[in-house]
Amino acid sequence: MSDFVAGFSARQNAAAAALQQAFTPPGGFARTDLPGLAGLGIDLGSGPISFRARSPMPGGQSAAEPAGEVKPRHFHPVNRAEDPTDGWDPFAACEPGADPATDPIAMARAAGHAEGYAEGVEAATAEFQALAAGQARDSQLLDGITQALAARIDRELIAGQLRHTVMALVTRLVGEIGIDADRLTARIEGAVDLLTDAQESAMLRVHPDDVALLDGRLPQTIFPVGDPTIERGSFVLESASTIVEDGPRLWLDQLAAVMDKVPVPQC
Repeated sequence: MSDFVAGFSARQNAAAAALQQAFTPPGGFARTDLPGLAGLGIDLGSGPISFRARSPMPGGQSAAEPAGEVKPRHFHPVNRAEDPTDGWDPFAACEPGADPATDPIAMARAAGHAEGYAEGVEAATAEFQALAAGQARDSQLLDGITQALAARIDRELIAGQLRHTVMALVTRLVGEIGIDADRLTARIEGAVDLLTDAQESAMLRVHPDDVALLDGRLPQTIFPVGDPTIERGSFVLESASTIVEDGPRLWLDQLAAVMDKVPVPQC
């Protein structure tokens, strides 16, 4: 009759099974043949296995070694006459290369800078040449105008007109100032100092209208006499040995003489 009982397993049976599984020693490893070793002639049951190099043979086969004989394997280059390390420096890899890798962005930037610089130089050169040509044209035009004016303008006539204008202005200025008694007296006293002997008597010829202005202002050795030929503001001082003349007309004559000596400026 079967021991199977429907329902849950007894608690005491589960505990016993757990204890048995915990305290049972582990089992050993079982040997298993690796796939593919049988074709190589390797027997895993014969003890430790050693491996050695085999000489390659044409067709992927290996040369059979004599049983029990192991020889060292030597390798040699295919071409014994050629040294594969000739000219090779083991430290060359640590040194920077003579031709480092170029940066395309840096190259593009340098090319753009060179192109822009060349265009700027060309534009500046063209502008400078245009400016120089304009200056040369202006200078030539001014020279032509100067030569044309020099051929058409009478410098002597212009100089004469300038002298006449200056004399007219000075004459008008002297006439507008009028006759001042104090200044006329001071001028006469300066003329008296020019006499050879300041104590000698002298006759003073002045315009009749100026005689009244000099009343009581002259030294006792000077005798004023009215002379209609003398302009107002002018006088002639005559002594036995000296004659002194002064007046606006004389000033204008001296100014005209000086202006006549001034050369006409060149263009």
